[in-house]
Amino acid sequence: MRVHVVSDVHGASEALARAGEGADALVCLGDLLLFLDYADHSRGIFPDLFGVGNADRMVELRTARRFEEARELDRELWAGRDRRAVIEAAVRKQYGELFAAFPTPTYATYGNVDVPGLWEQYARPGTTVLDGATALIGDRVFGFVGGGLRTPMRTPFEVEEADYAAKVAALGPVDVLCSHIPPAIPELCYDTTARRFERGSEALLDAIRATQPKYALFGHVHQPLLARTRIGRTECVNVGHFNHTRTPWVAGVVRRPGPPPAADGAVPGSAPGRGSLHPQPAAPFRRATAMAEHTRSSITIEAAPAAVMGVIADFDRYPEWTGEVKEAQVLGRDAAGRAEQVRLLLDAGAIKDDHTLAYQWVGDNEVRWSLIKSQMLRTLDGSYALAPLDGGASTEVTYQLTVDVKIPMLGMIKRKAEKVIIDRALAGLKKRVESAPADTAEPVEAPQTTPSAADTAADAAGESA
Repeated sequence: MRVHVVSDVHGASEALARAGEGADALVCLGDLLLFLDYADHSRGIFPDLFGVGNADRMVELRTARRFEEARELDRELWAGRDRRAVIEAAVRKQYGELFAAFPTPTYATYGNVDVPGLWEQYARPGTTVLDGATALIGDRVFGFVGGGLRTPMRTPFEVEEADYAAKVAALGPVDVLCSHIPPAIPELCYDTTARRFERGSEALLDAIRATQPKYALFGHVHQPLLARTRIGRTECVNVGHFNHTRTPWVAGVVRRPGPPPAADGAVPGSAPGRGSLHPQPAAPFRRATAMAEHTRSSITIEAAPAAVMGVIADFDRYPEWTGEVKEAQVLGRDAAGRAEQVRLLLDAGAIKDDHTLAYQWVGDNEVRWSLIKSQMLRTLDGSYALAPLDGGASTEVTYQLTVDVKIPMLGMIKRKAEKVIIDRALAGLKKRVESAPADTAEPVEAPQTTPSAADTAADAAGESA
């Protein structure tokens, strides 16, 4: 059985309608609503009500963490209006489109910017809403915990720590732990674009350590410092990239014969669902392994970040300078022409492989990748992060890499192989960029992004939340 998982949809109803294609079930971890898109200030409830100019100002204040000024602007804009009635009408419009887009079956929980009181009115037969409850999907028990914890942002669905912990405890041991917010691990909670820590849950972390589910899936942090890690046997995965990539995270689940039982504590809908999921051959969960450690290194390149990223994005020429990449083939591109999937033939001494990677472009100065398929690798997660120096005349490039192989390998040998890959790549990149004419590299267009979930408090609920 194939399960697709999404989180942080933020208004992307058309993509949501396609998210279940090729799957037997869809799991949604919340944040359906879009109040304000921090990359395109014309999108969302806030600019629809107050115009792009005020949206620009709100983003400026909140990005600078000038929250009191942001709340003052919010109060001025709402003066003379019935805040609750206006927001509810806008939220209802989005929920109507989003719940109609859910395929059948869908299992969903709330995000911190959602309004739980309205979900029951829009959930249809085939959509099961869970919070502090479990569902059997295939042959695995999925546990769901919705919402976020209290923050200064005061988003619509934040709860006290004790209440959140009670929901986690109510699940008991599960195979897949699903939540909107991450467990309280700093690398999972840090947003590299917002440059701040979002609030993670200690209760989730304690439950993972105590019960060791196969997976812990979550969203909330849109541009995490670390998108996945392991805690013992549990693989922790941030799936909160849906609004950016329009692509669900995919998991396989072994299905027990016969129909699955009803979910515990489910909130049923009241009208026919839309769409259907197409069954695929059953595929078991990938076996959990020990925590994969990452290796990181940095180098300074005497060129602007755009020139550096131009070389990084030119995959067809990787064999000319990376050292370990012998062949490169772009298999797919996004609407902006950036590579989404790339096949690479790798030879780095102890690690030799033919594999395919998925790429995610984060603004102008970062690109991340993760493994789709491989002959010998279980995990290959990496990133290039560029930081301008000297007013943009030079660039600090940080390369992070995590490799986990299917065959037994001493950690010392694996880390040495990672270091070989990184050192060769950085040295080759520096030589390539600095030896190229200044006008040959083109910047990579920044992808559309939405605000961090916690950044929508004043937009969604203001002082009334």
